[in-house]
Amino acid sequence: MIKYLYTMMMLLCISRCLVAGPVEYIEDAYAMPAPQDIVEQVERVAQLMDFTEPYELGVPKKAGIDINPWNRYIAHCINPQTQRPFLLINPAWFNQLDQGERTFLIARCFGGFKESIAPGGVKAIPYLHMLVAFLMIILLFILLNRAQIIKQRWLTVLVAYIIVSLCNLMFLNDAQTRLISYLGRCHDTMIHKMVIERTGDKDTAMRALMRLDQAIKQEVAQGDPFWQPFVDIFEKRAQGLKST
Repeated sequence: MIKYLYTMMMLLCISRCLVAGPVEYIEDAYAMPAPQDIVEQVERVAQLMDFTEPYELGVPKKAGIDINPWNRYIAHCINPQTQRPFLLINPAWFNQLDQGERTFLIARCFGGFKESIAPGGVKAIPYLHMLVAFLMIILLFILLNRAQIIKQRWLTVLVAYIIVSLCNLMFLNDAQTRLISYLGRCHDTMIHKMVIERTGDKDTAMRALMRLDQAIKQEVAQGDPFWQPFVDIFEKRAQGLKST
């Protein structure tokens, strides 16, 4: 029995090793397989980060950049078709970076795959927002009803709804945005610390983040509105690493 279990464990480890690493990316309208030099760089970083899952790696075509401007630099996601981690690297920008900067930005992607790309709880925030708004409407309805300010119940509900809608415009929507931003900042900081623990190079990490910051600010200066919400994000992330 013990021998059988040992054999099964060995086969499981062997099969895991066989599927680990980059999986061939099939060219489509938006991306094509990455060149060998990028494949080798990414494989080295995957080993550095102890990332043992199969992943896909590609470089964007013009259509891929048009559909998602992040593909102009370096982007990572879960491929919706294959459900595998997917990195997309634009050599035209990526090859301008030094080796340390490339390593950090690739490792940052693998850190996201290991810890989740989006911070935990973010998906629940819109539902929490709706629940708070609903409870506020009920509470206002009860208070208005007891005060007997309005006789008709339907009008009381309408007034409560209008008041909550105004609260949304004045501070609730802003509070939701700030909370999502805070969770994103904490999540990024956790991943950046994880990467720095592996690379041992905080200065290079800060420099790589500033490279992204400079690229985004250049896009904004050229009038691309897509990048406006991301201005200063990576500069703040880089500055935040100073105290870690």
